[in-house]
Amino acid sequence: KTPRSPDGKQIWLLPRAGDEPTNLTNRPEVHFGVAGWSKNGRYLTFQGYELARPGAEPTVWLYDTATRELRSLITPGTQPAWVP
Repeated sequence: KTPRSPDGKQIWLLPRAGDEPTNLTNRPEVHFGVAGWSKNGRYLTFQGYELARPGAEPTVWLYDTATRELRSLITPGTQPAWVP
């Protein structure tokens, strides 16, 4: 939980210095978590659960820092991890 995400369910990208944080998800109907960076730091994966849909399957999401594109990768999918 943070002042920008009081419910603790969204993913924010924090800059190293100076710039404002960026909300990567901004989907209040989805609870995001279990994030992990690729080895080269370009990609961030995380899982999300749609809270409004009882029994909804979790989805694995991918954020590309170079293109700023967020896309769902696979449903059902949970606990994404990068393999060396």
